[in-house]
Amino acid sequence: MDEKICFIYSRDRKHRLAIFRRPSGAFGSVEQYHFTNDEAGLDGWASFAPGTSYYADLDVAKRELVFDVSWPIGDEGFVSAADHS
Repeated sequence: MDEKICFIYSRDRKHRLAIFRRPSGAFGSVEQYHFTNDEAGLDGWASFAPGTSYYADLDVAKRELVFDVSWPIGDEGFVSAADHS
């Protein structure tokens, strides 16, 4: 199972990029968006269709992935997955 490592959020906190570590040790990412469904009483994060991304280490993933998002990145930088979900 993939282990979420950290996130980078959009300025409005409605989008984020999740970086995870695969069981093989390689890193990947998935873009997610925040949703609210008042009728069903649901609120949370959903993933866009996953792309294929492989990075040898976390530093390379962080450096490269910020160029893949189409939304403005927030000022806080990468946030540990242990601190936010």
